[in-house]
Amino acid sequence: MSIGNVLVKFEGVDAADAGRLAAELASAVPADAPGTTASRVRTDPTAQDLGTDLLINFSTSGAVTVVFALIEKYLARRAKNARLTIDLGEVDHDLALAIAQSVDRKSWSPGLAAAIDQHTKPAG
Repeated sequence: MSIGNVLVKFEGVDAADAGRLAAELASAVPADAPGTTASRVRTDPTAQDLGTDLLINFSTSGAVTVVFALIEKYLARRAKNARLTIDLGEVDHDLALAIAQSVDRKSWSPGLAAAIDQHTKPAG
């Protein structure tokens, strides 16, 4: 069962490097976070690549910390100039909380920030 998915974009690197990062992480994420899937996504329909973004589908909120630590490790070793932008598909409350606690807010897209704020604001 999925609790939601996020789209990770690699900015500050060329399309070839972004595609390489997405391909490597599409294999590494499920190995390090069982039950989590990752796949390359082509968001530019005019591009001739296999995809430079990474769609991650989470089955548990506990995998968020593992996945984003893995991504940060990859960027530190392979693409020091890359920055993450994280956007969302559909996200539930537990996933929103886990992202809020695990991922630096500067990586959040405006849509993700709004969704997390909606899920994490105090009731009342």
